[in-house]
Amino acid sequence: MEQIRSWMFVPGHRQKMIDKALGLNADAIMLDIEDGVAPNEKDAARKNIGDSLGRAKAPGTPARYVRINAIGHARMDADLHFALHLKQNYSELKPDQADKIAAHDVYQLVASNPHQPPLRLYFDQESGLLLRLVRYADSPLGLNPTRIDFEAYSAVDGVQVPHRWTVARPSGQFTIQAKEIRQNVPVSDDKFVKPAASPPPPAQ
Repeated sequence: MEQIRSWMFVPGHRQKMIDKALGLNADAIMLDIEDGVAPNEKDAARKNIGDSLGRAKAPGTPARYVRINAIGHARMDADLHFALHLKQNYSELKPDQADKIAAHDVYQLVASNPHQPPLRLYFDQESGLLLRLVRYADSPLGLNPTRIDFEAYSAVDGVQVPHRWTVARPSGQFTIQAKEIRQNVPVSDDKFVKPAASPPPPAQ
């Protein structure tokens, strides 16, 4: 993979800017559909980006990327106590029809904020634990789903925490297995020391 030294961020709803950026001397352009685009412009941005990505890429033109995921998704996935923070993160919570995941009967809850895709959560009816989360992100082709299944719960400082996550997207899935989870553990400063630079390649 070639090293990318320069990026140009281009709002997806500005077609003239996209057209110009595609011919610039940058290593890559980032077609933005997230916070560089107002909520009422996102449909136009999806169409513009989809049309632009459908064009043939001429040699020497920038690589093309699309920025779709809000930082909130990264925070959501990293929050081991996410289900406890729903009221702080979402303005509206509504129950939906009951469902079944494997052998578990589950309650379904839909969380939403204005101008954002909904979030679906599935709680075990017996234990009350969160078994599944389905969230959506904007993409040029519509809403792109991510499903996260939570398993292997055990107590961490008195709170039940999942030790296995299975993350599934249209492109594939992977599983994260935690052997041990501890909170507020002191971390030595040497863990944050910048690694030494790689030695230069030998002269030819």
